[in-house]
Amino acid sequence: MRTTITGRHVAVDEALRTRATEVLERLGGLTSRAVEATAVFDIVAGHPAAELRLQCAGGPTLVASADGTEHRSALERAGERLRRQVTRFTSRARRVRHDVAG
Repeated sequence: MRTTITGRHVAVDEALRTRATEVLERLGGLTSRAVEATAVFDIVAGHPAAELRLQCAGGPTLVASADGTEHRSALERAGERLRRQVTRFTSRARRVRHDVAG
């Protein structure tokens, strides 16, 4: 899975880059269909924000964003939102395969 981490109008330090990579790899590991993961850090209305995207092969691009008091807390909140989407997507894919096979 290809991982991209960028910052708009902010510098992304190495600790934040490492944590973002860990979060994206963990989320990508929840599905076997993950192809590309992206984290974008920004300042929105004066608040640190994070947007996470996970591109699934043959499926949708899952997107979650959140803001927080700092970029790390925004990353964690966005990661939690994206995890719920990934879980919903993978359970839906399993149900469809099960219905077709059964």
